[in-house]
Amino acid sequence: MTSRRSAREPAAPALEPLEPRVLLSGDVFISEFMAVNDSTITDENGRYSDWIELHNPALVTVDVAGWYLTDNASNLTKWQLPAPTVISEDGYLTVFASNQDRRVSGSELHTNFKLDGGGEYLALVHPDGVTIANEFAPAYPPQVADISYGVDVQMQVDKLVAAGFPATVTVPADASDALDWTGGSEPFDDAGWPIVGPTGVGYDTDVVIVLGPEIKLVNLGVPAKAFIPLDDSLGTAWRGGSEPFDDSGWLTGSTGVGFDTGSTYDSMIALDVEGAMHNVNQTAYIRIPFQVDDLPALSTLILQMRNDDGFVAFINGQEVLSVRAPGALSWNSGASAAHQAGYTFDSYDLTAHLGAVVAGANVLAIHGLNYGLGDSDFLVMPRLKSRLRYFEYVYGGDIETDVVAEMKDVNASAYMRIPFTVAEGADYGTLALQMKYDDGFIAYINGVKVAERNAPGSPAWNSAATAEQLDDDALVFETIGVTDYTSALVEGDNILAIHALNTSAADTDLLVLPELEGMNVLSTTHRYFATPTPDGANNLNFTGLVKDTKFSVDRGLFTDPFDVTITSATAGATIIYTLDGSKPSWTNGIQVLPADGDTPPTLTLSGIGNTTTLRAGAFKITWQPTDIDTQSYIFLADVLVQPTNPAGWPTNWNPSGGPADYEMEPGLHSDVDMTAALLDIPTMSIVMDMDDLLGISGLYSNPYILWERPASVEFFNVAGDDGFQIDAGLRIQGQTGRGHTKRSFRMVFRGEVYGDGKLRYPLFGDDYPVDTFDHLILRGGVNDSYTGSGSAQYLRDGWTDVAYYDMGQASLGV
Repeated sequence: MTSRRSAREPAAPALEPLEPRVLLSGDVFISEFMAVNDSTITDENGRYSDWIELHNPALVTVDVAGWYLTDNASNLTKWQLPAPTVISEDGYLTVFASNQDRRVSGSELHTNFKLDGGGEYLALVHPDGVTIANEFAPAYPPQVADISYGVDVQMQVDKLVAAGFPATVTVPADASDALDWTGGSEPFDDAGWPIVGPTGVGYDTDVVIVLGPEIKLVNLGVPAKAFIPLDDSLGTAWRGGSEPFDDSGWLTGSTGVGFDTGSTYDSMIALDVEGAMHNVNQTAYIRIPFQVDDLPALSTLILQMRNDDGFVAFINGQEVLSVRAPGALSWNSGASAAHQAGYTFDSYDLTAHLGAVVAGANVLAIHGLNYGLGDSDFLVMPRLKSRLRYFEYVYGGDIETDVVAEMKDVNASAYMRIPFTVAEGADYGTLALQMKYDDGFIAYINGVKVAERNAPGSPAWNSAATAEQLDDDALVFETIGVTDYTSALVEGDNILAIHALNTSAADTDLLVLPELEGMNVLSTTHRYFATPTPDGANNLNFTGLVKDTKFSVDRGLFTDPFDVTITSATAGATIIYTLDGSKPSWTNGIQVLPADGDTPPTLTLSGIGNTTTLRAGAFKITWQPTDIDTQSYIFLADVLVQPTNPAGWPTNWNPSGGPADYEMEPGLHSDVDMTAALLDIPTMSIVMDMDDLLGISGLYSNPYILWERPASVEFFNVAGDDGFQIDAGLRIQGQTGRGHTKRSFRMVFRGEVYGDGKLRYPLFGDDYPVDTFDHLILRGGVNDSYTGSGSAQYLRDGWTDVAYYDMGQASLGV
């Protein structure tokens, strides 16, 4: 017996896996599909339609115009792909199985059939209408919501040539080597070639500027010194530029510097100068040392300031900024205008004065100005920052062997030889050359030309590339299928030879970085995918889906003890359960193993006579586990006489205080009407990890808007139906009420996190027009009275709810 609205019951039929030869031939195949799409992707009309993904494993573009998709083994030409329908190399195409029959090339494609979640035939058929590319026959297994099904491909990939492999390189001066160097005339003597080093090979003379992070040269709270002058005896030496300057007798602290006879700036002031400055002088001298470790990397100079009232800034003695200062500055000058510092910084661009900064030790000096001797406050709170910049070469990260001296302004061509080894018995079904190149190349394997880009028809020792390769394109590996040339490989020693081509001898850059991979398909199996990837490669997969847990007793209200048995029909599965509200997993809970790998698990808990929250799931290694089932067994006697401080529960509901109150009003314990009332109204049970609710990181300790924790929500409806159980997120709800001991809750239903994107249930009765919910608020009613000075209200929500109800209208608050 179970009250779950849906259960996983897939019984996988015997299916023939996709044969490796299909992949090796480069044939397009159905790689993934979803027959129960509740919340993964939507079509152009916003509907969650079923979908089928086609994959082109070949390293060339394929047009599948005229191919067929079908869900009927007796009708292989049921739906035809339009012309053209191009799938790029190693690319994907998603077709919606929506029964909408849309066949417009370049637009979203929809078949004229839907997929059956219970399992059915599915196939991709060649244009002849007879040859089957691949099929799920006689039927794919039953499917479940938002879990896809398809082909898991296990590949053997041998990196025959990897980036950084050793190469010998030469810039030819004539045609004397002909094509002997390309590997077809081994042994070839390249001992005289002048350049030996790892790939990539090339050079780059074009410098680019790359912006780095922003750094704080002077941050808040850094050491500072201040001095209130009584005459002009210091002159200007204190401003820097004539270091060392003796400021040992100055006031010492950190930024910000100032005073406030009130309290507005108290939180900003770390060096208080009130005693020395207030009613004494309008001027304060401030020195803040800072260090610059990489002067050439500084690209900007920005001074940010909170200031009351004015200031003049100097860097190493050079004036860089004057704000609300008099034209002639002296030891007792005042600000030219009053200015109240805000809680945000004023920003000034001093990049034009970047030359004032030096490598190593620097001084930011501030001549602070107040607006009158008796002014009640003063503040200088600076922050000096810069954006770093670096001078780099575009190909600097890829070039390991630099050939600028040998090649630039000498020749547009270079030859390179890269030895590699093929293991005995190797027989690759796929061979792929991956290249980063600027501007062109011709590639040979053991003297056989296998690929070229931007190469002339009749290359010579001094040929140039026929077109320029853009830098952005050159930085990305281009994968080139060279499977047709696997016969050029030999067991043992081999040579990959590259004729590198620039557009001219004067070209400013060159890059050649090859990789060569040999691949074989080891196995193909049909699997479930917990994370669907339409238009992308399949990832984490499962052998099968563990069948749902079944409970012999459903949730509800009880008076007498009982036994409950939990089962799962999947042989070899393990049942894991908890009784503390936490979620069972391989690392949490009590595990009950099956008798053996061929036996389904079973568990019986005997003598349940007190309120119990039982959470359980079934697990099996390499299989997708079940959802976690939650069953709340509530005994009325426990509810009526719940203790004030139950064992294991905190005595306070939040760190700020307020004693917890778990007990029902004592006078109601034996009230017969109360017992009857509990049986007459629906019950909602929220089950979650105790720490998520009342712990230091739980909701009561952190009543913030976005603080959300997972929970199970059950609803027992005394009307006789099954009610519901749904997983949801729980938050604290409200404004002022967030600070109260008693709090309201908001339940959030989000499919991408908890499994169900909406609650679908007639919570307020069949006559109420709304039965689908994104959120539910459990209102604690903590704000129905006069709550504080200045906030008295004569009309509250509670009064409105009751009045509306008394007038015979539907009201959700009563």
